[in-house]
Amino acid sequence: MALNTLGCGRYSAQIWARGGGGLLFSDLEVSQVQWDRRLDDTSQASVTLAGLGRSAACFAAIRDANPWQHELAIARDGAVVWQGPIVDSASEGVKGSYDARDVSAWWDHRKERVDRTFTQTDLATIFQTLADDAMLADPSPNITVSTTPTSVLGSRTYLAGQHLLIGPQLRELSTAGVDWTVVGRDVIAGGIVVPASPIVRLNDQHLVSPPKVSKDGLAMATFVTTLGAGGGEGSTPVFGEASDDDSIATYGLLDSVSSNDSIRDSTSAGASSSSTLAISSVPVVVASEVSIDSGAPITIDQLVPGALIDVAWLSSGIEVAGTFRLSKVAAQAQAGAESVTITIQPIGATGSSG
Repeated sequence: MALNTLGCGRYSAQIWARGGGGLLFSDLEVSQVQWDRRLDDTSQASVTLAGLGRSAACFAAIRDANPWQHELAIARDGAVVWQGPIVDSASEGVKGSYDARDVSAWWDHRKERVDRTFTQTDLATIFQTLADDAMLADPSPNITVSTTPTSVLGSRTYLAGQHLLIGPQLRELSTAGVDWTVVGRDVIAGGIVVPASPIVRLNDQHLVSPPKVSKDGLAMATFVTTLGAGGGEGSTPVFGEASDDDSIATYGLLDSVSSNDSIRDSTSAGASSSSTLAISSVPVVVASEVSIDSGAPITIDQLVPGALIDVAWLSSGIEVAGTFRLSKVAAQAQAGAESVTITIQPIGATGSSG
C-alpha cells in the first residue's frame, strides 16, 4: 500500500516549543483528530487525547502546555501533517484536548510597526514585506515565507501610526491577486502557490457519495467600484471602476462598492476593481466538503490548497468537470477510521474557504 494513502492513517499528537524549538512530548495517544489546510486563510486543528488516566505523558502534556507558548503537531503514520500554536487546552475528568491554528495565526496578533509605501509593486513583494514585518519585533514563531511574482501590481501605504494588524492587510492582498497557503511552518505565496499541473483525475468512483455542488451568486458583481484613500471624495478622488457588459446583459447590474484606505491612486483602485470583477462577474461553481474514497489514487501529501486537480463528477444535478484548484482539505479520524474531504473552486476565484 502506498505511503500516505487515504483512509488508513494512524494518528498521534506531539507538543513542541514555540517556533519548533524543541519536541517536548511525542507520540501522544489520541482518540479523535481534526485538521485542515486552507487557501488564503488560517487553518485549524484539534485533538482529544485518549485518556489522561491511562498515560502519564498525556496528563503532563495537558498540564504543562500553554497557548502560544507551545505548538501542537499532528503526526500521521509518523510524519507531521499539521503544526501550529495551541490557542486553547482543556481537561475534563480523564479527557484532555487541544485547539490550535497554523502559524499564520500570528499575523492576526502582530501590528505594522514600520511605515511602508509601495507604488505599482508586485503584490507578492508587498505580501512578503508585510509578513516579514510581522516578525520583526519577535521572530520566535520561526515562520518562513516564500513568494513568487503574481504580475499583479498595486500601490499601498501602511503607516505605523495607524496600528494596523497585519493579518487583515494580507487577506486584503489575497482578494486583489496574491494567494497563499501554509504547509507546516512554511508559507507559500504567489499567483500560483504550487506548480500549476493537475495532480490526478478524480471521477465519481473515487468519491464516497455524490458531491455537494453549488452556484454561488451572493458574491457576484458585474460593476465594481473600489474607493481608495479619502473614500472617493475631495478635489482628486481616489477610486476605480470596472464593468462587464456581457455579464450585465445576462445577470443584470450588480454593483459592488468597497473601500481600501491603503490604495493611494486611481490606477491601483482600477486594477483592484478589475481583479475583483474577473472572479465575480459569473456564478462561482463550488464543490464543497467532497468526501474522497480511501481507494482514490491520491495521497495526503498531494492535497495542498492551491494545487490544481482534474475532476469529472457527473453524478450530481450540477456537473463538475475540468481543471479546478483545491481551496480546502479537511481530515478527521476517530476509532481507527479516517475521512478526508476536499473543497474545489474555479482557477482564479478567491481562495478563502471559511
